[in-house]
Amino acid sequence: MNNRNPLLRETGRREFLRSVAGVAAATIAGPGAATGLVEIEEPFNGAILDHHHGKERDGALTIPVMVKAPDRERVLVNGAPALREGDRFVSSVVLRDRITEIVARAPASGSEDRVKVVWDLFSRPRYNFAVDDNSFFLRDIARKQYASLFDCFYLKLFRDWHKKYGTRFTLNIYFAADDGFKLSDFPDRYQSEWKDNAGWLKLAFHAYADKPDRPY
Repeated sequence: MNNRNPLLRETGRREFLRSVAGVAAATIAGPGAATGLVEIEEPFNGAILDHHHGKERDGALTIPVMVKAPDRERVLVNGAPALREGDRFVSSVVLRDRITEIVARAPASGSEDRVKVVWDLFSRPRYNFAVDDNSFFLRDIARKQYASLFDCFYLKLFRDWHKKYGTRFTLNIYFAADDGFKLSDFPDRYQSEWKDNAGWLKLAFHAYADKPDRPY
């Protein structure tokens, strides 16, 4: 597949999510879920929805629902009649809670389908900025015994970016460097400063060393 085409990438992503959601469908929907003559095609079971998938108004999200059913059937979606459009029935459901069950039912045959969806109410654009392979700035601070962590040019750079852009950083660190320095050699005198800046600057374990097969 040519993944350079954004439409193909999106289609592949959606099919993958459908497959994953299908495996967990019985767990999410619980007893009584059934797929017969009536089938909810959109949204799929377990879908996480936000303002991109519907219209937000008055503390609720209204989403479209698409149902597959035979022509002769009359379909209700959460108790409201769905409209025939081409070879599908369409309706809308208002989400007011974090998790909502959607039920499509054909009264004549008794066939029904159920899905549960999640409303990501606080969805917003966000990103994670992580930097791998860190150890030398810790060695620099330990050896030079700076008055502040941010007297180290490396950490000062991240603090300047945080002040300018509001970015939060995670530095993934090694336990040992190839020159013999180890994390256990780092002084504890900076503990309060680490804590004061923990809201935007975090340390995470990356690996023992860059080449852990070497003796350190």
